[in-house]
Amino acid sequence: MEYYQEIADALISKTNPHQPLKMVLSQLSSSDPDTDAGAALIHCSLGKYRPGVLCAIILSLAGVDDDIVAQEYALTTEGIREKVVSIIAEIRPGGPGITIEEERFFSAR
Repeated sequence: MEYYQEIADALISKTNPHQPLKMVLSQLSSSDPDTDAGAALIHCSLGKYRPGVLCAIILSLAGVDDDIVAQEYALTTEGIREKVVSIIAEIRPGGPGITIEEERFFSAR
């Protein structure tokens, strides 16, 4: 839980020079016809924790039910499965594969 709290804090911190939540909300609410108003690409190297928490916050702000937000976040586990296998293989070539602890870390439970 502390890790997720740190992510949420970083998304809204005034000391974060990127201001991700503010930037995405600004993009989504833009009425400038020269922009792709209402569209945003949110990503990071793995695509789960930081963007997942950011999207969960946005969905919550938009009034989406908590159960649906949780279901959407859980989909990230499937979306990154191949990437996780690749990372583990790179870290431990010829090793035993993903451990139970790593599976828990990368899952959305």
